[in-house]
This record gives sequence, structure tokens and C-alpha cells, in this order.
Amino acid sequence: MGYRQEESPEATSGLTGCTKESDILSKVFGRNSRVIKRQTFGIGLRMAKGKKDGGEDSDGEEDDEEEEDGGDGKDEKKPDQKPAPSRPNADPWTTGGERQTITGIERADVGNLCYVNTALQGLAATSYPEWVNITTKAAYADDPKKGDLAKLVDGVFKQLNHFTKKKYESRATILTPTTDDLTFPDLGTQQHCATELIVRLNDRILENMNTIGYENRIKVGVLTRRNCLDCGNVWTQAEEYPSLQLHKPLKTLQATLNETLEWHQRIEYWLTGRCNRCRGLAIRKILRRALKNSTRDRTSAANVKIIRDRIQLLEQSLQNHTYNNLTHTEEIRLGLARIAPYPVRPTKTADMTDTFFKGLKDTYDKEIIRRTINYESDWSQTQAITDLPEILIVEFVNVPGYDARGRPTKLKSRVTFDPSMDFSDYVAGPNRNTHMGNFNLPIRMLGDAANPAIPTYELRAMLVHQGTDFVAGHWYCYRREWKDPVNPVGEQWWLCDEANTLRVGKQDLFGGNREDPRTPRPGQLYALIYEVVPAGGTVPGKGGDESNITQWKEAK
Repeated sequence: MGYRQEESPEATSGLTGCTKESDILSKVFGRNSRVIKRQTFGIGLRMAKGKKDGGEDSDGEEDDEEEEDGGDGKDEKKPDQKPAPSRPNADPWTTGGERQTITGIERADVGNLCYVNTALQGLAATSYPEWVNITTKAAYADDPKKGDLAKLVDGVFKQLNHFTKKKYESRATILTPTTDDLTFPDLGTQQHCATELIVRLNDRILENMNTIGYENRIKVGVLTRRNCLDCGNVWTQAEEYPSLQLHKPLKTLQATLNETLEWHQRIEYWLTGRCNRCRGLAIRKILRRALKNSTRDRTSAANVKIIRDRIQLLEQSLQNHTYNNLTHTEEIRLGLARIAPYPVRPTKTADMTDTFFKGLKDTYDKEIIRRTINYESDWSQTQAITDLPEILIVEFVNVPGYDARGRPTKLKSRVTFDPSMDFSDYVAGPNRNTHMGNFNLPIRMLGDAANPAIPTYELRAMLVHQGTDFVAGHWYCYRREWKDPVNPVGEQWWLCDEANTLRVGKQDLFGGNREDPRTPRPGQLYALIYEVVPAGGTVPGKGGDESNITQWKEAK
């Protein structure tokens, strides 16, 4: 869905673009499993598209009409059809009634849905549709209507993963479900990030099932270690994220996926933050000085007892190394927090939108920070992957800063990747460098026999954003055919741009000089969707006889 101008390069190449400005959201660096205003960028607004008036698809439609007018083709001879010109984004089977394609998805009467189309097409390339189909059979005991979302998404996946002849235009394109259909009315008519929609959709399906035995198939385990450079305190935190966030290179024009993973587990120094151990040592020093001068300062006997009790509590905490996991009550007893009561932590109710709840939580967090006794220390920090899911979303941070108008700028650097990936060198085993004195070592112990052997992952989809910045733009994706044991052409790649679905060769996708082989106006890589190669499965490579790949199924 987009605005197409007459006689423009975009019209002749099938490109679409967003022309209406959006309310830009202010930050993407935070990790969230919710698409929330002022936290995730609204990547442009889309205008509803009218009747098709150009592009490759119009050629196919004209051929279909000619075939239908000519009857069965026996009485009237037709001139031989010439193949489309050879160029990186050309589909040699774009013309003729016998063209077969996978299904596209768009909705012309509703704008700003290209990110929804991209998210659903990206998931359709994995085994996620099989999992969704299983969830439709879950027992929704508390409310059977909660199963409607899984049934809706299951129906969309079944239609997307289907071959059809181009002449059956009504079967070649399905309607995009609206944000209301997906139970996300708070998204409104603004456009959001495709990966965040995937996360929200997955979370909502799991939430609706309200049952055990269904594992979150996209969560990533990440361990963060921080070392205080002032006192040696070690603080670790294990968290689960819906995607693995990596950074594109800022100064170089190109980096490999392995290099971005190395950057993810780098050791950063001289980060500023509070350290409970440093604060405890400082407060103990102050209390000892007060106790030493109690007679001169005329400190009462009751206050002397309070000081001694507090020193004893501090020393116990320092000896037992429990200062990193103190409750608010314990911090007050130790003198690490103010005695004034803290505000009540907000709880989300059914009538709250995600945006409203996010505002309440931000207000609460700011008040907690304001009432905290701050004692800044210098830290080193590093991260390591501890657990990988079956379906891994690798998301790239494309925003290095802001322009003079305060608008987020967009990185144009390139990340190169292969059809398969081994993440073993970036996953930490049970033995880890998380002790004092290891501030300059990575979390993963190199050469440790306990490090897990991670199965190979295969690339299933590539999510792309097209546009000069995040004010306006367009989402589309490159994806493989669905993960189906009986599908003989599972290594075929497709460009899926709403209703347009074009075959793409491996050489164009993995052997070119850009992340996006599309011409003109290529987009930038935003996310890669990987999936585990099953035991005994074939690991895809860059090469292969693509003449065999294009022998697709007959339409039924």
C-alpha cells in the first residue's frame, strides 16, 4: 500500500513509498516487547493505494485478460512472449497466464499497514505457522474468544504459504488484518516497526492461551556483567529479550554479521552508575567517623546505638555480598535509601492502553531514581548470549543520532550475511567469568568444554526498510518459501512487497554490493529472521543449481 506517481521511476519498478509524515517516536535503543509511542519509531505513514496503474503486475494482468478473451487458445495463435529483461529485481516469470507465485498481502482501504504485511510474511517463512496452528487447538477455558486471534493468524499463514497462478488475481492477494483485528487498537493508524509487531503478536497469543506447555519460541537469553572499577563489585543480570539487538557499524561502510556479534560482546569501560558496595563503604566510613566523635558532637546514647546497629548491618551485607540484591526495606535499614515512602508501583489493568501504562511506569521509575541516594562509580560492562530460541530475530540498531531538527538519522552502512550461520562462538556455557578480578575478560570462557554446541541456523527472512530517514518510508521483506517438508523448492527466495511477489536469485541476494538488491532506491536491512536447521537437515549455501529451484508446484 503506497502512493504511486505517474511516470516516476518508482511506478515503473513497482516501488511504493510513504509520503505522509508520522509522529516520530523518540527512542529505539530500549528493549521492549511492546510497540509503544515515544519508545519505538513510527517508520513513516502510508497512504491508501488505489487501482493498480503500473509495475510488473499490470503486465501479468493484461496477459491474463488476453488468455481469457482468446478462449482455450486453440483457434487463435498468440505471438511468443518474450521474457522480462534481466536485472537484479526482475522476475523472469512476471508475464503470462501460467505464471505461478506465492500469495501477496495488502489492504487498499486502510493505510499504514506495510509493517504488518512485512511481519506476517517474515514469520510465514519459518515453522511459526505450524506452531500457531497447534495453538488453535489449545484449551481456552477462561474465555474461548481468546482463541480467535490464533485462528485469524493461522488462516492468514495458510493463504500466504500457497502457490497460485497469476491469472487468479483474487487468490494471489489476501487482505491484511487491521490492528483492531489483531487486538492492538492502541497502534491506531500510525506505522510502527515490523519486528515489534512480531513480538507483540507472539506475546498476545501466548497470553491468550493461559496454559502451560507452550514455550516462547523467539525469546533470547542474555547475561550482562558489570564490574565496578572503584571497589571491584561484580553485578550480573540475566534477562530474556524478544530479539537479539546488534549495532550496525558507525564509521566503516561494511561489516560482517560475525563482526556485529563481536561488538555485541565487547567490554566497555568507564560507564557511570551507582554501586551499592561503594555506597555501603562510604556510609560505613561516615558512620564510623560519627561514632568516633560522638562525645564531642554530644550524640545521645540512643543515636549511638542506632549508629552501631547500622554499622553492624552494613558489615554483614559487605561480608555476605548481598548488597546487589537488597530490598527497599533493607536499603532503608542500611541507610542506602531515603526513609520517605516510595510510590506504589503501577499495575496494568484491562482498560489501560500500552501507551498509557508506559507513561505511568516511566513516572514511577523517575520518582524512584529521584528518591535514591546516588553515589556514582565507574564500571566496565560486557554481555553474552546464554540461550538461543528456535526462531531467532536479529534486529539491527540503525539510528546513530539525530539531525539539526531533532529527527533521527539513518545509517546506510552495510552488514553482510550468509544463508546459514553458526552462533556457537557467541553463546556462554555454564562456566562463566563472573567473579571479581575478571573485569577485562569476556563472560564466555574460551576453550571451555562445557560451552554448548549450538545447531546451525538458516536464514528464513530479511526485513527491509526503504527511505532516507525514519520520517517516512516503506517496509517489505525477502523471504524463503515456507518451511514444509513436502515443499520441494524451499530454498527459493522471494521479494514480498505487499501484493507484489517476485522471485529473487541467491546471487542477487547474497553476492551483490548492497543489503537490498532492489533497484532503484534500495532499502536498508533492519532485521534477519533465522531458524534452527533440524538434525539431518540440509544447510543452505550461496550456491546451488537454481534451475532446479524454480521448478515450482502446479497450482490447484
